[in-house]
Parts: sequence; C-alpha cells; structure tokens
Amino acid sequence: MGINEIIKIGDRLKTLRLSKGLTQAQVAEKIGIPRTTYANYESDKREPKIDILNKIAAEFDVTIDDILTKSFIHKEDNDRLYILSLKIAELIPFYSFEEIEKATELSKELIEKKQLVISENKLNRNEKIDILIGYFSACEYQTEVASILAMKTTYNMSSDLYGKYFEPCVNNQIMDFIENALLSSDDIKNEDIAWECILDTLGFEYAYDIIENNLYYRRSYLSSFSIIEQVSDIVLEEFAKMPDRFGNKIQTNNYLSGNTLYNQNKRNFLTSINEIIPSK
Repeated sequence: MGINEIIKIGDRLKTLRLSKGLTQAQVAEKIGIPRTTYANYESDKREPKIDILNKIAAEFDVTIDDILTKSFIHKEDNDRLYILSLKIAELIPFYSFEEIEKATELSKELIEKKQLVISENKLNRNEKIDILIGYFSACEYQTEVASILAMKTTYNMSSDLYGKYFEPCVNNQIMDFIENALLSSDDIKNEDIAWECILDTLGFEYAYDIIENNLYYRRSYLSSFSIIEQVSDIVLEEFAKMPDRFGNKIQTNNYLSGNTLYNQNKRNFLTSINEIIPSK
C-alpha cells in the first residue's frame, strides 16, 4: 500500500515549501528531480520514494515523520495569511461567478466565527507557472497539449521574447524547442524558458484553459491536420496527372472526387496557385 493510499501528503509538501519561500522549480533542482515530477507529488498524482522523501525532508529541515503526521496549520499569523492567500488565489480563475459568490458567503460566515483569515496577496509569476505545470503534468494527452501550447505561443510571441531566446530560429524550431521542453522535463532551464514564453504570450487564464479543456482544443488541433492532408492529396493528384502533350487523357477518377469539401479545397487551392504562378 502506497503513502498516498494512507495519507495525502501533497498539501503538506506545498505548505512546507511555501513556508520556506521556495518555488517548485527550486525544490526540484535542489533534490535533483524534474520539476513536473515534484509537481505531481504536491498534487498527489505520484508519491515520492523513500530516498526522495528523505531529500525533501532534509531540504525543508523536517523529518519524514513530520511530513506524514503533522498538518502544519499552527503557523505564525503572517505565514498563515500568506499560505491562505495563495490557496484562495489559486481557485479564483477556475470557478463560475455563482460558485465564487457562494464560496464568498461561506467565507464570510467562517470569518465571523474567526475560523478564516483572507489575505489580498495575488499569485506571483512562479506560482502561476507552478499551477500550470501541476495541471499539465496530470494531463492525459500531454503530447497534443504540448503541441497546442507550443504552436499558439510560437505564432503569437512578442519580438522581445523572440530576440531574447530564439533569434534567428524559424517557427518550426521554436515549436520543437517548446514542445520538447514541456515533455522531457529533464532540463529545468529549458522548461523554465518554455513556460515563461507560454505565460508571457498566452497569459495564465488562456494557458490554463487550454490544459483544462484540452478536449475542445485537441479537436480543433486534430481537424487542422485533416485539412492539411486534403491539401497534400490535391497537390499530389495535380502532379500525378498524365501530361496531355503526349495525347494521353488526364486521369480524373480520384476516390475523393465526389467529396464536396475536397472539391472546394481543390478549387481554392488551384485558384491560389494560379494567382501566384504567372500564366504562360
């Protein structure tokens, strides 16, 4: 039986990390594991082996027993305010207005009973990236989501970001870099660059929306490939036609010839070709 089947330690790890003022990336680097792996520990998606747990405990200056048995809720007031504010701020982008309103009313009741104190602190940059990485690492379709994030980031990137990290790369090279950095997670420096570019280009809410609602985005993403394949078929069909200068008939019995969308794409494609290729 694993640790997470007995007790969820992710929230305790997060509380300890925040009390030390560390980011997920910093903890991961200090104990020598990928950032996404540590993110999975805090979200209870994976459980650390005993040697890793020893390293985490040493880094936080506690014992393994402390992690497994203590709740760490009896902190100094300033620490409690900071931790509570982070937890509340994490939830704000993820719920409907009605849910937030109900939660606010409940919070008021708890405040009146002196059971809850809310800070106005907002998520900082590293905390936003930590949240995105945590959700991405738990995503079932990481490859497709990484491609979508990389594509949208590359084609909407500011000239400042391009000049800082990617000059003189072309789009395909930038997309490959971002996608590989998200999926490999063994190079923290490259992973940080990729997430920085995603956060700066797409913004926190949009990047989170892509990860959380990946089914919608994956459908659009995969449908684009069917169009590309149709255009490819059109190009190959045009090239494969027998030349009429030898008296041969042009072949027209293509299996796609009865497809309305295909024929429309073909007409559009041929029209665009005729516009850019001078007539003889």
